Formats: sequence, C-alpha cells, structure tokens
Amino acid sequence: METNLIKLTTNDYKSVEILKELATQCNVIDDILKDIPDLTSCPVPVSEEELARVLEWLRKHEDTNEFRETFWGKPQENLVFIKDVLDMIKIADKLGVQDCVNEGKKYISLNLFSHKTAQQLLEMFKVAPEDITEEQLEAVSKEQGWLF
Repeated sequence: METNLIKLTTNDYKSVEILKELATQCNVIDDILKDIPDLTSCPVPVSEEELARVLEWLRKHEDTNEFRETFWGKPQENLVFIKDVLDMIKIADKLGVQDCVNEGKKYISLNLFSHKTAQQLLEMFKVAPEDITEEQLEAVSKEQGWLF
C-alpha cells in the first residue's frame, strides 16, 4: 500500500512526516524516491530546525515560481542578517532545493551588494584595506578577473 507521506529523519535524530509531493521538491529526497519509490522514511543531512526553514520556504512557493522577497524579509546591512540568509542558502543546497538557493543568491546580490562601492563592501564586512595582502588580491584577480 503506497502512502503519500514520508518520514524524514534529521541529523539530530528528529522525525518529521511530510507529503511526498513536498519532499520531492528536495532533489536529494527525489533522487532516493526515484530509486526506491515505496520508501516510507528517509534520512536528511540537516537538523530539524534547518529542515523546518526549507519546508517553510517550499510551502510558501508551492503555487508560484516567482521571487518572493517577503520570505527573506527586509534587507539589512549587518553581518548577522547576511549570515542568516547565507545559512538558508547552505541548508537548501544540502537538500538540493536549487530554486531556494538561486532565490537566496538573487536576494543577496540585489539587496545587499548592488550599487555598493568596494569601500562600502569592505566597511560592511568590517575589513580594513590594509588587511588584504597583495597575494590575496592577486589570487582574486586570477580567479575573478572579470571583476577588475
């Protein structure tokens, strides 16, 4: 008997039961279910709290593929806020929720980094220009030459 629910076990040993339809939006789970369609439980590489954040994002995007700035909140130029957004991108990446990863990257680039000078970015990240070595500048120049 096939059930439309799947029990996800997080890396902190918590169980969360969700609809398979929602779970398959995570590429990691979808790939496993393609190999074992009758699977009723599956481990996931994130904590219960992290899984809840991604599930919240998925539920808010069930009916649309539109970019939703409201999920991410009002842009703030502080490192704690930036870290929260980057953490969400990292969690979504672990689960293979590429739309969330892409939306998070878009949110950061549009709201936090666009229209900023190099000096403003250094100030935002609390980096003094003298803290950057010549070797670091050369490495960035080689890897990201299109920036210069």
